[in-house]
Amino acid sequence: MKHKKFIVDSVLNLIAYAIPVFILHFLVMPYVNYRLNNSELYGVLIAIVALMNIFSHTFGNVLNNIRLIFDHKYKELDYEGDFNILVVVSSLITMVIMFFGTWYYEGGFEFVSISLVVITSVFRLMNDYYSVSFRLVLNYKAILLNNIMMVIGYGIGTYLFIVIGYWQLIYFCGSLLSLIYVFNHSKLQTEKLARTPLFFHLSKDSVVLLVARLITNTITQADKLILFPILGAEWVSIYYAANIFTKAISLVMTPFSNVMLSYISRIKKKPKKAFFYSLIGGSIFSLVAYILCIIMAKPILAIIYPKYMEEALKLVYITSATASISSLQRIIASFVLRFSKMRWQLIINGTYLFVYLIVSFALLNLYGIMGLAIGVLISHIYQASIMIHIYLNNFDLDTIAGKSEML
Repeated sequence: MKHKKFIVDSVLNLIAYAIPVFILHFLVMPYVNYRLNNSELYGVLIAIVALMNIFSHTFGNVLNNIRLIFDHKYKELDYEGDFNILVVVSSLITMVIMFFGTWYYEGGFEFVSISLVVITSVFRLMNDYYSVSFRLVLNYKAILLNNIMMVIGYGIGTYLFIVIGYWQLIYFCGSLLSLIYVFNHSKLQTEKLARTPLFFHLSKDSVVLLVARLITNTITQADKLILFPILGAEWVSIYYAANIFTKAISLVMTPFSNVMLSYISRIKKKPKKAFFYSLIGGSIFSLVAYILCIIMAKPILAIIYPKYMEEALKLVYITSATASISSLQRIIASFVLRFSKMRWQLIINGTYLFVYLIVSFALLNLYGIMGLAIGVLISHIYQASIMIHIYLNNFDLDTIAGKSEML
């Protein structure tokens, strides 16, 4: 029965994740690119969205995962508080970063544009965190409905973009309608804005995980941000088109890994069989996904990004391999996050950053955009390898009981 529920929840979460990702990246964004008809403007758009993903999504996702890990302890001790303090602090930091970041990438101060980006970033952060209320009770139907509201918002935003001309309205409306749904079906936002005796330990683990995730997500988005000042906005657009299949692969693996973390957050002892089965299943999926991406690359790019197809196809073999390895990393990361001390997140992602910077920049200088793509692939292979090594060799891996003693 438990296995059946896990499969049903995974399918629901897959649909919930696939709908907005497909609509946004395979329909809305290609249309925006067609409507703008300007590679430079589209490259700026991609850079700003990448920056938004690095900060608003990372802050929200970290709070989401930390809530999953700590929630049992707060309920055991009947504590209420702490989390909304972190939401407020995270929102303020995100607002400052997105204000100056948007100003920089747009090359000037445009009040409406910057305001929409800043507000949308905060909405996305809050949505990422407060939607954890559905994961805590394994209510994946609510997550599906939430994402349907987001898609409706994308539709409204696209219409307003056509009428008014601000592409930011697409993300703004999607985030707003989604957040309205979450607030109507969650009580987390009503929790006290107060500190509890667990605040220090919660904040410490949150900061450690935040730094680790910022490193990972910065690297994930860095190729777009690095290409902007070095090779120009047009190459950002080409690289984005070549990476479109990353979204296709993540349609499956991201929701699966999210459900997995929700379930294993309830387990007290490290499961070895489940890890091996997940690793084997993930490897098979990654291989099949890679083959399908290569087969489908040309016909799909010819439809959604014909302008960039010729250059993008040269990169697809590498970027699709990176996406496949990344999907496997998501599975491994769920186990390591749940059963290891938080400091391992820093070690894993810190060394990952080191490998990325050395290899990617060296190859970028030697072989241009192709070198960057190869460097990103190598760094992902390294990260997946070190996570498997840490999990299998029991480096300071804790049971939940061990973690509880520290609190």
